Amino acid sequence: NRGHEFKIELVDVVLMNPPFTRQERIPAWLKKEFPNRFSSYKKFIHGQMGFAGYFIFLADRFLKPGGRLGFVLPSTILRIPSYEGIRRLLLEKSYHIEYIVTTDSRSAFSESTAFREMLLIARKLTSGEKPSATKFINLKTIPRTEIEVDRLAEEIINA
Repeated sequence: NRGHEFKIELVDVVLMNPPFTRQERIPAWLKKEFPNRFSSYKKFIHGQMGFAGYFIFLADRFLKPGGRLGFVLPSTILRIPSYEGIRRLLLEKSYHIEYIVTTDSRSAFSESTAFREMLLIARKLTSGEKPSATKFINLKTIPRTEIEVDRLAEEIINA
């Protein structure tokens, strides 16, 4: 049963906590559809890439140049072979990875997960623009109130 098509305009910001579903748990019918639905990302697809990778493709597809991505992702995305294409996508599609945020206060930002997580914030560069250094931030504690979030954001921006 196929859904209905609709047009999504390009956006300035994409925020998401994509599902970390492993490729073994993706239904076979859907795995067969991925090459068609993501044909422009074919060179970045790995047969064992989890669901999160396809959500990153969607974010890239709908993000304007100069726009920002903010993801909660499994930390393994930075090192395992099945996500090598995602790392290349961020480099070849001209992204500046602005921040990678981790914490030692617990293993994850999400509730009820055993995965080690990180927050990744990246900006899609405009024509001719070059990326600069990435800031790595390790939170000692996770902010609990809006005031703590505002204070932390100010510290990070001014660091």
